[in-house]
Amino acid sequence: MKIRFVVMLGLFVNACGGGGTSTAPTTASTIALPSDPLGPAPAFALSVSRFTVQLFGREGQDVYQYEPVELVLSETGGKSGAALLRISVTASPSSGEPEQDCTSADTGRGVVIGAGETTDLKKVMGYCMPYFVTRSLVSQVAFTATFADDAGRSGVVQQSVNVAGCTLNGGRGLVTCVP
Repeated sequence: MKIRFVVMLGLFVNACGGGGTSTAPTTASTIALPSDPLGPAPAFALSVSRFTVQLFGREGQDVYQYEPVELVLSETGGKSGAALLRISVTASPSSGEPEQDCTSADTGRGVVIGAGETTDLKKVMGYCMPYFVTRSLVSQVAFTATFADDAGRSGVVQQSVNVAGCTLNGGRGLVTCVP
């Protein structure tokens, strides 16, 4: 069984808060491994170049929405493209739920990262990018995406980011936590 690990070190995210900013490292590595542990590894090698999240306070509601602003993936192996099969956004700790503005069947349809290419999934997917909604602030936001290589072998890529210091400071509106 061949397992491919791609570890992203040194990615940092500024947390939005108070009168200044603080820097926190990401807490999870990017991992590309077969969705079927007994199956062959996918031929693509994906790494996360940038993953930033925005916090949005919905007007008139005690609800927080965490949504990817940038989700830039690079195929670094040069042997195969990677076609998006599904993607989700989660947060912790939280009792919220993931949401999206497109049907599951439409989310990611036709999104392909070519061999050796870099793609910002948020720009490509637009309003179809999933997000997470909760009634409390969270400390971690993560995405999990399943891709298939040119031969149909699938693999999973994951990344999480620390957003513990990102707050609206009692207000409503939008705050982007960026690296």
